[in-house]
Amino acid sequence: KEEKPDTIVHFAEQRAAPYSMKNSKAKRYTIDNNVGGANNLCCAVIDSDVDAHIVHLGTMGVYGYGTSGGEIPEGYIDVTLPGGRKSNILHPAYPGSIYHATKCLDAILWQFYQKNDQLRITDLHQGIVWGTNTPQTVLDE
Repeated sequence: KEEKPDTIVHFAEQRAAPYSMKNSKAKRYTIDNNVGGANNLCCAVIDSDVDAHIVHLGTMGVYGYGTSGGEIPEGYIDVTLPGGRKSNILHPAYPGSIYHATKCLDAILWQFYQKNDQLRITDLHQGIVWGTNTPQTVLDE
């Protein structure tokens, strides 16, 4: 209990979509490791009574591999449910692998622990990065 981190960067997950689809053993391992690890981390933060901000590296793959036909909004989206009731929900997921499904399940866990235990969690969804420059970054000397 000597350490009192203010931030925890969570990278402790099986990280390969192709591996997660290799066979049933890999699928079970990926689910157990990734979802169990995320839940264990939240429980450890609660049990330690440390006010640490969890930062998780998610993936754009939770939205599927195809194009949505539009921009994917950040975070939550405003919707009108049947009957006209308005709500604010997580953007719908459409995972293309077991790995990506675990990232979707993580997002639900993050939402649950934030709401019920007031944990501070940021889930970053990055896309595939190729190379070291983009048209925008080469403009900066």
